[in-house]
Amino acid sequence: METYIITFSALPGKEDIIADYYTSLEPEYAAAKGFRGRQIYQSRPGVMVEHVKKNMSAEEMAKHPAESGHEDESTMFVIIEQWDSIDDRWAFSRSQDKGRAASLFPNLKPEHTHEYYHDISVK
Repeated sequence: METYIITFSALPGKEDIIADYYTSLEPEYAAAKGFRGRQIYQSRPGVMVEHVKKNMSAEEMAKHPAESGHEDESTMFVIIEQWDSIDDRWAFSRSQDKGRAASLFPNLKPEHTHEYYHDISVK
């Protein structure tokens, strides 16, 4: 089995367009040869910062310099797919309508990743 993980961010206010696109592909994924399943995660921008501010004293926060990136209001997505083989994932990707996907590009930040992974968790 192969695990394929994609990460990317939607521009602020565009997250619903991106979520709708990826969830609408479910029937195509389900019909694809070698597809075993996927999970789609959407970040909740600001929730972690709110929680830290709510639960740490000013003294504790002063000990931890502010990290860059907290001012970014974009929404991150992580998609984890399971496939029988890399070839099955490749065939699925090649079968997709490129024009439809291209319509998403104006709603995304340019940074993204996509790669195959293996599990190194301690079991």
